[in-house]
Amino acid sequence: SDSREGLSKAERDKLTTGIDQGKRSDTMILMHISGDNSNVTMVSLPRDSYVNIPSYKDKNGNRRSASKNKLNASFSKGGAPLTIRTIESNTGLKIDHYVEVNIAGFVKMVDSLGGAQVCLAKSVNDKDSGLKLSKGKHTLDGVDALAYVRARQIYVDEDLGRIRAQQAFIGSLARKALSAQTLTNPLKLNGFLDAALSSVTTDKQLDRAAILNLASRMRE
Repeated sequence: SDSREGLSKAERDKLTTGIDQGKRSDTMILMHISGDNSNVTMVSLPRDSYVNIPSYKDKNGNRRSASKNKLNASFSKGGAPLTIRTIESNTGLKIDHYVEVNIAGFVKMVDSLGGAQVCLAKSVNDKDSGLKLSKGKHTLDGVDALAYVRARQIYVDEDLGRIRAQQAFIGSLARKALSAQTLTNPLKLNGFLDAALSSVTTDKQLDRAAILNLASRMRE
């Protein structure tokens, strides 16, 4: 979510987020954990995918008819519940859990792991996201990482280019967590969970105990 909630004016200026009200979803990722715990598969869902959005009640309690629209419109119109129903109805899949990360939360979680490394094929100076990096490898802190995953004007195919960058960053962050043995070190894991859980919104069933259980299942 691009919600600015929890950010001061100084932080919004530093993060180059502007002052947009409300919240929109530029990034949606579907995760599947295999039953035998052998792998995790993540699929990026392009925000401009033209889909069927089910009927829903708006914030005033008025019933809205089903319609065709961009996927991220489901989040703007009906938040997480409508987004989940939209993805389920268009894919035939059942969504068991939900995690929403806002801007402040993303920065906090990246910093809790000590940042992550990316490699740029060419120098970038993007005024929209605030991303300014030279060609080559960089270890990004939370602030620069946010600019990196939000930038899209720097790619010819915009959102699809941004998706590739986000996938690369998530992979880098996962490798950082594994190399630091975060999942197998109770102190590091609890530190990361403290940062994560104070920065995200989840469904009621996905509480600290459930996440610790997942971490234990997936530590290899």
